[in-house]
Amino acid sequence: MKALLIEDTLTSATLVSHQLRKIGIEPILARDGEKGIEQFKLERPDLILLDIIMPGMDGFEVARRLVEADALPQLVFVTAFDQYAVEAFRVNAVDYLLKPVQKPAPASSRTQHTPGLAKQVRNHGRPFALGLSRSCPSGN
Repeated sequence: MKALLIEDTLTSATLVSHQLRKIGIEPILARDGEKGIEQFKLERPDLILLDIIMPGMDGFEVARRLVEADALPQLVFVTAFDQYAVEAFRVNAVDYLLKPVQKPAPASSRTQHTPGLAKQVRNHGRPFALGLSRSCPSGN
């Protein structure tokens, strides 16, 4: 399974890539929206993890372009700003994670837990937490 991570911040990209590898997902990194769309066309990932605030094209524009091309796979926004959540779900996001992303909390402490992310995405299920969690709701 492959996930395209479109993230301009190296620290976040490194952390999320590491966490994806730990759960058996091959990360493909793009540092901006234009490169993300190019990588999507080349790699055809099963999942896109997308930052919202990036130089040039923002994450919503990336999502809109992929929707217009009828090419959008499972989409998860990963951002430091909670105020964009409603708009994220309007462009068919299946999840919305707040940065900084950290190791997941134990399953018993989460309100929802869905094992088998790779299987879920292949079956077009909702990958609730992607094996990742947010550290605080403030979006710092």
